[in-house]
Amino acid sequence: MKRVSVLIPLLLLALLSGCSNRAKPVALDIPKGVVSMKGLKLTQTSEGKLTFQIAAGEACIYQSENLIKFYKVKAKYFRLGKEVSNLISDEGLLNTSTNDIQASGNVFLKSSEGSILETEQLNWINKGGSVYTDKAVKVTKGGNVMTGIGLKTDMALENISIKKVTTRITNVETLKENKAKK
Repeated sequence: MKRVSVLIPLLLLALLSGCSNRAKPVALDIPKGVVSMKGLKLTQTSEGKLTFQIAAGEACIYQSENLIKFYKVKAKYFRLGKEVSNLISDEGLLNTSTNDIQASGNVFLKSSEGSILETEQLNWINKGGSVYTDKAVKVTKGGNVMTGIGLKTDMALENISIKKVTTRITNVETLKENKAKK
């Protein structure tokens, strides 16, 4: 009986020492203060009303730099709690100090009125809700298409200023309607 009680601990020791060589921990190269996650949803409110919502397939939070980098971005923007536009882009960067957002890569912004903005990079300034880019843009309103380099607007795409603009008007009635609204 003594032989069995001595033999069992020796067998366990041999098994455990054999396993430890096979499964060594892998060191990940993630900087300190960085949190990586899948499926992040972020909401901002002001005085109890939605300002924006961001959903991302993946995100990295850089705490020391006050930044969140998003991948596969879908965002909704609100004015007085009402949705005014939604955005899709490959990537996004949120400054957590200012809540300013930069979207990049296949940026597609659609207003609730149906206007569409396409560009490679778009910057949203949280304070004041302005949007700008220095990149090439294409804006479609009704049957009218404006292209150019550089743009300033609001998230509803109501007041658009394009620096170097080319316009193709195919629907004169839309222009008349917009002019009559003012």
